[in-house]
Amino acid sequence: MDAAGISELHAADRDPQGAAPAVAIAVASPGPLAVIAQPVAPTVTPLARPIPACEPTLWQRLVPADTDSYALASAVCGFTAIIPVISQVAGVALGVVGLVRIRRARRAGLPRRGVGWACAGLVSSGIALAGWAVILVAFVWVRSTISGVTGELNALSPRG
Repeated sequence: MDAAGISELHAADRDPQGAAPAVAIAVASPGPLAVIAQPVAPTVTPLARPIPACEPTLWQRLVPADTDSYALASAVCGFTAIIPVISQVAGVALGVVGLVRIRRARRAGLPRRGVGWACAGLVSSGIALAGWAVILVAFVWVRSTISGVTGELNALSPRG
């Protein structure tokens, strides 16, 4: 039913401010007893000001969105030796891949950050790998020394 078919909207159905009710009762002119209830669309009042955005987290302030993820992963692997030697090898590999990706992105004109993270991951992983190599060499030296001394002691023993 359109607006021309509604004969009247009762004044008693309005609230004290004069707003229309949620459901308007209209009397149609074609039939004497035709009463049709049509819902009235609710009005939406826009907010006076926009909802403010959330404050950036500490992580978002420390690591901007355009930081290379491989460079960051290299630093994490280098600093946190989760699995001792494997983490350092992964840190070196991720650091190299991160530096290559950053260089390619910059040559293409894209802003890419993370050279510092990649270098930190490379240096810390390299130092840790060198430390593991020194420890391995020390263990091999101690083992060979102990086996040499054991062989000499076995030669001196009267059992033989």
